[in-house]
Amino acid sequence: LVSYIQDTRHVGGSLGSEPVVQQTAMDVALDSHVDNLSAKRTPWMYQNRMQMSYAGNVANVHNRESDLRSAIRVRDVMGMYALLGTNEPGALQEGAQEVNQRGKAGQRHAGGSTNIAKVVLARRIGIRRTQERAAPTPSTATSHGS
Repeated sequence: LVSYIQDTRHVGGSLGSEPVVQQTAMDVALDSHVDNLSAKRTPWMYQNRMQMSYAGNVANVHNRESDLRSAIRVRDVMGMYALLGTNEPGALQEGAQEVNQRGKAGQRHAGGSTNIAKVVLARRIGIRRTQERAAPTPSTATSHGS
């Protein structure tokens, strides 16, 4: 994204001279940096024999959601051409963004959906349904129709 906004000319300067584009690029960079730090935290804690309860789950949920936020921001800056594949005419950066998103889709589902990752995180930090308020199932649901 950074190289794209530096190289793309827009109204007499680079696309990166636009304040909204600058803010979007910074949001992507900062989100990526936080994601990188949280991904390094769990192995660091493990190597230092620290007690771990939820650090890995926080990194997992943040990674899944920051990837989606970044994809939206990339599309907002680069436009719909960012979604074109490697063999399609008009694909920006030889389709690198589309290849990246296609690969991330499979990674996001590894180990279950994002919702499952959030449930696991909630359990790790002690936020969960109580016995008195179990999750609804078809056998416990009541019918309000007719």
